[in-house]
Amino acid sequence: MDVVTEPPVDEIVGETVKKTRMGYAPIKKEYLIEGKTTIDPSSADDSDVVGRPKKANENESGKKIKRRGVNRERGKKMAKARAEVRERHTRLCASMVTNKPCKYGDKCTSLHSIDKYLAIKPADLGPSCYIFQQRGQCPFSYACRFAKSHTND
Repeated sequence: MDVVTEPPVDEIVGETVKKTRMGYAPIKKEYLIEGKTTIDPSSADDSDVVGRPKKANENESGKKIKRRGVNRERGKKMAKARAEVRERHTRLCASMVTNKPCKYGDKCTSLHSIDKYLAIKPADLGPSCYIFQQRGQCPFSYACRFAKSHTND
């Protein structure tokens, strides 16, 4: 009976590239490709790049991907619901309370005018603010539902 044994490690190492880094497996010379091909950017044809942009619900061939499941339209409904909530519930930007510039700038969705906020804000719930009585200041300031007890407006 002939027993087939694997070649010794020294022979395998002789066939592989000697420059190996830690964490990388050695590659046999027969699998290496010599030279690199580069594309000249001035002569490159950009006609395939300038096509119409691919939508999220399309696959590579351009056909629409059919969504499956019970809540296929949930994304559209939730986007509408979020927009409605944003319209109904206006908030005062925290930067107005702390007297600092708003870190969101033009992208901030909250109000930056105290007068406009007080005109839209619902009526206070009661005559005195519990937090203001206990601590001497209320962190919610104008946004507090008991704001008349600790603001001058």
